[in-house]
Amino acid sequence: MRLCFLAPANSIHTRRWVEYMADRGHRVDLITFHRGDKIPKVKVHYLPSPGKLIYPFLLSKIRFLIKIIDPDILHAHYASSYGLLGACSGFHPFVLSVWGWDVMNFPENSFLHKFLVKYTLEKADRITATSHILESTVISLAPMQGKISIIPFGADLVSFHPQGKRKETKTVTIGTVKALRTKYGIEFLIQAFALVKKKFKNVDLIIVGKGPLRESLEQLSIELGCAEKTHFIGEISYSQVPEYLGKMHIFVVPSIDESESFGVAAVEASACELPVIASNVGGLPEVVIDKKTGLLVDPKDPQAIAEAIIRLIENPKLRHEYGRRGREFVMENYDWQENAKRMESLYEEVLSHN
Repeated sequence: MRLCFLAPANSIHTRRWVEYMADRGHRVDLITFHRGDKIPKVKVHYLPSPGKLIYPFLLSKIRFLIKIIDPDILHAHYASSYGLLGACSGFHPFVLSVWGWDVMNFPENSFLHKFLVKYTLEKADRITATSHILESTVISLAPMQGKISIIPFGADLVSFHPQGKRKETKTVTIGTVKALRTKYGIEFLIQAFALVKKKFKNVDLIIVGKGPLRESLEQLSIELGCAEKTHFIGEISYSQVPEYLGKMHIFVVPSIDESESFGVAAVEASACELPVIASNVGGLPEVVIDKKTGLLVDPKDPQAIAEAIIRLIENPKLRHEYGRRGREFVMENYDWQENAKRMESLYEEVLSHN
């Protein structure tokens, strides 16, 4: 197949999709505003920021590129930007993948925003969503029953696996891998950790990720008296994530926004046999099964997070059990290879009807 993607080149999710399709022998082109690392076997077409050109000219540029590329399928990721451009291009068959914020938050900004997203959804021949809650959100915006498929991002079970038997050291390491942004609720994890530290001396907190809140979060850890035990790792490459997960005993996803529509980080942690504590928001309850693969807590509740961490610190057997079941759950539902094959099958199905 000849596949053309409209998507951010700097996203690991985009990279995984296009690399998989290229490795499968499909001809893959990517049209993007965002600069990213070179992607083997994929031809990338960079566009200037949409703010630098009048919109009609930008759209004519995309239409020209699509005509030159001559794809069998146009696949746009993210309904509120690349998806809108894909819808306006007039090309069919047009597949749209929604990610979360684009259909859960963006339409709430104004009537115009909601109209644009609804227009984009209705122009798509097929839509993919990563979770049931995201599917429901799409249906609430436009009557898309029968056109939506749930295809998660999934975890690469070869890269994300138990890193040998975790050492039962005196120190228990709690960790997270998230961007340091408001929606991910890292401040509540730090507040919870400060409470845990009052009960246990031998605990560490690892926070992996970059973002605009780093300075304020570091200051918070100082004010709460847990800075010496809180380690801000900063940005790492995606290939390093399994290594850092291997250093943790408990993984926490303290997100506070419903637009956390899937929870890739939680899935990858479970794939590494980590017990996961997650906020009961968005799609997280779909990937963290309460009292089976981890524990669900109310969002913005440091006390609840602390109590969940303490429970798992005091019960190593329960940690191991949640971790084991978590990996089994991911193998059954979120194997990246199987999810990617489903996307490829969807392409074939779309083409068979056009």
